[in-house]
Amino acid sequence: MDNVIGIFIIFILGFCVYHGLKKINYDKSNYKKESGNNYFGVRMDKGKYGEYLSFNKLEKIKGDHRILTNVYLPKGTGETTEVDLIYIHETGIYVLESKNYSGWIFGDEKSKYWMQTLPNGHKEKFYSPIFQNNTHIKYLIKLLQIDEKIIKSIIVFSERCTIKKMEVTSEKVKVINRYELNRTIEKLINNSPKIFEAGKIIELYYELKPYTCVKEEAKEKHIEQINKKHNLEINLKEIVINEEENIKEEVAAEVSKENISLKGLEKDNAINQNIILSNGIVSKKIRDKLDSCGGKTTIKLFKGDSCEICYDSNGNGLVSPKIPVPNQLTWEVFEAAVEVVINNGGKALKGSARSKGARLGDEKLPMNSVEGYVAHKVHGVKEGESSFGPGFVICAILDWADVCNNERGFLTIKPSFLMELEESEKRGLV
Repeated sequence: MDNVIGIFIIFILGFCVYHGLKKINYDKSNYKKESGNNYFGVRMDKGKYGEYLSFNKLEKIKGDHRILTNVYLPKGTGETTEVDLIYIHETGIYVLESKNYSGWIFGDEKSKYWMQTLPNGHKEKFYSPIFQNNTHIKYLIKLLQIDEKIIKSIIVFSERCTIKKMEVTSEKVKVINRYELNRTIEKLINNSPKIFEAGKIIELYYELKPYTCVKEEAKEKHIEQINKKHNLEINLKEIVINEEENIKEEVAAEVSKENISLKGLEKDNAINQNIILSNGIVSKKIRDKLDSCGGKTTIKLFKGDSCEICYDSNGNGLVSPKIPVPNQLTWEVFEAAVEVVINNGGKALKGSARSKGARLGDEKLPMNSVEGYVAHKVHGVKEGESSFGPGFVICAILDWADVCNNERGFLTIKPSFLMELEESEKRGLV
């Protein structure tokens, strides 16, 4: 018994000494200065630990450079996208997405989802890190106002995994294990001209620095944003499942009239809501229909009144004599309107901002109504405040564009629009 206790004490002392020395070295590291993360928080988080290991490797590359980690880039909608590592070198900017995974990895540049196979045979589908990094790069370009040609996308997997099958053709995209990181970037550096002087590297570094070491509140908001998108995807799948049988019956009835085979009409239930929210499919649908009308048309409101609509002068959306207040029919407004419908399971209250005494959050203007959600998300109206009410025109336009049904008191998603989205995704149009 005494021997067991002695061994246990030696183990604990060894553990404390080992991690004590590691912590001393960590606290002196540039990663600690850049990230603000504490040692044990990093060691307990395999994602952050992977970023730490990659950061250390990047520091050893020759040439003028600066490194930033956990950069929360603004999307311009109140949301953010988090970049694991940004390596600013004299030959360009290298954006790293770190995946500290194990097992076998299968994927390719054009696939939206990749596959991880674990030693026990379990398979896990995950969102393409290339697609993920493309989003990071998009908002990095927007923030810094730089040419996309000077940016490279590097996807870094841990040494614990095997990249079993990977098809990537773009020269500016690399998918590698961490042990290949330095060799890969050094090769890119050797084949790239010098773009930035030391002063420009420092300038870009300090332009991005305010978006690092963000407060816990910002991190929690970012996580909440990701969870919300996940929930939107689940809701959208439920919509498709609920509506699919009715759609198939309608299609079958029409096809049977012409005696056409139904083979191939089976549909995949999964449609990702990001197609709508991130790629502007709703606004594109409206623009395409308005373009077919010569850029100006007259639509019917719910009560039967006529309403003229056309493009606004700066191309940010639409205008109508029915809505004298500016910026009430921007493209962002229509995307938000569809988002709240999906978030409510395919059917959302319109809301009544024009009712006497209506305040955001009360029964006349709920936060999850079309007018309430648009007022809060797009126009920044706070709970308890009054808001302008353009919903009667917004809902009419979405109905005219075959995106939603403009019903009494409610706005609902058109099943045909969901099917159209699915077909577009399968053809690779979104």
